[in-house]
Amino acid sequence: MELIERSSRYLRAFREYIKDSKIVLDVECGNGTFSKALDDGNRLIVALDILMEPLRKIEGRGIERLCADAHHIPLRGNSTNCVLSLSLMEHLEDPEKHVRELYRILKPNGTVVLQLPNLQYIFEPHSKWPLLCLFPKSF
Repeated sequence: MELIERSSRYLRAFREYIKDSKIVLDVECGNGTFSKALDDGNRLIVALDILMEPLRKIEGRGIERLCADAHHIPLRGNSTNCVLSLSLMEHLEDPEKHVRELYRILKPNGTVVLQLPNLQYIFEPHSKWPLLCLFPKSF
């Protein structure tokens, strides 16, 4: 239930910024929650994930699936109106390379929706461990 609530909050927060986008790339889309929610038949949603298995389960009339790495996005430069990169960068080997890829494929005046967890919350959002931000980095 919490995942659905969190996804709904995210959608409310960024839907306004992408409402006019004709092509949206959902990078590392996982189970396609956002890809499916944004599929209204008026835009192309490219659901990208490094794993093929979750992509097989994503269906929609305006959704294309693409199995690729977030560091090497196989799209032409200046080809996308909007890119979603949600809860991803903290998992990547080279986040800077990912950001360069996002801007390479983004059309002029396009939109990037980039979400990162606040690792200084009392409970770290991935592990749910309390006060993880106070532990040494080597931990």
